[in-house]
Amino acid sequence: MRFLTNSRLSLPVALVSLLALLSGCEEGSGLTNPRLQPEAPDFDRTIAEGTTPTGGSTVVDCDGTMVDATHNGTLTFVLREDGSGGLHFTAQIDESVTGLGVADQVAYSGSTTGKETYNVPAPTFELTMDVKGNLQSAATPTNFTLHELFHITMNANGAVTATVDNTSCQ
Repeated sequence: MRFLTNSRLSLPVALVSLLALLSGCEEGSGLTNPRLQPEAPDFDRTIAEGTTPTGGSTVVDCDGTMVDATHNGTLTFVLREDGSGGLHFTAQIDESVTGLGVADQVAYSGSTTGKETYNVPAPTFELTMDVKGNLQSAATPTNFTLHELFHITMNANGAVTATVDNTSCQ
């Protein structure tokens, strides 16, 4: 089972948001509350933070029930530098979800919340994604609670030293 695979907070989405922010937040970019921090000699400083709208569609597969889902929400992010050459990116996403059962056309609605962190204390790399959601059926007692946890750690040689990929749907 993969829950809202296309709605995972992803490095490309996060980096595009960050690049848009750093490029001057042109009018109409969709970013709100952007803030760039001035240079500071601190050990730990915020480089950029802001919010941007999210949305898309995907198919949720839970216990053999396929739901064609649309999701819309907000991504909030912070990029920090730790003064030792490391970067730390944190993103939070909150979305509402609506959809129709693929086979039976039953309506579903719900929400997802996700948090993603990237730690790049050069030259190692660490990524953690934690997504939780729920879908309630309008016509049947078939409601779903979904959870996906993904983590990977790579050492300075590029070898994967730890992985976790757990998904559940009840």
